[in-house]
Amino acid sequence: MEIVFATKNKGKIKELKYLVKDLETKILSIEDINFNEEILENGKTYSENAMHKAKEISKFSNKIALADDSGIEILAYNNAPGVKSSRFFPELSYKQKNRKIIADLKGLTGAERSAKFICAIAIYTPGGKSFICKAECKGLISHAPVGKNGFGYDPIFFLPEYDKTFAELHIKTKNKISHRAKAFKKARKILVCLTR
Repeated sequence: MEIVFATKNKGKIKELKYLVKDLETKILSIEDINFNEEILENGKTYSENAMHKAKEISKFSNKIALADDSGIEILAYNNAPGVKSSRFFPELSYKQKNRKIIADLKGLTGAERSAKFICAIAIYTPGGKSFICKAECKGLISHAPVGKNGFGYDPIFFLPEYDKTFAELHIKTKNKISHRAKAFKKARKILVCLTR
């Protein structure tokens, strides 16, 4: 069984492959199916964006498609950037974005630095069935970027219970507790049924 994950993000592909390694499923990226068009993420919610991508890719490939939309919501920014996380400060690299966020939160302590990652995973089948799975992971914005694992905002997302950022966690740990991992656990149950 082949499932297309509607992303070019190698970090996300790696996470998903790890999460389905015991299923008889091959994960393809949109590059694997030669999909070169840009899918606009102009929905108002994570679920809308994820479902739009999954539907487009399923129709293009005639395979089960899975898509996610995720973002970070930072209390000090009134829960922004949210669905606009990847387009937040578009002129900056993630390294620069992370430094800017830390600079903007200077002087804030404890719960004032609260943040959460949210993920919605959509599944769309060639037969037109659709499913949405959502989850979140709460943490704090760190005082400095730390760690070399992960991608995006991972180096500044601090988990007090682990005393580490997402970027410091071993992939096995991250794949148990992250917003994407939790959402995928729900999605996985659906995929198991669909691929039987």
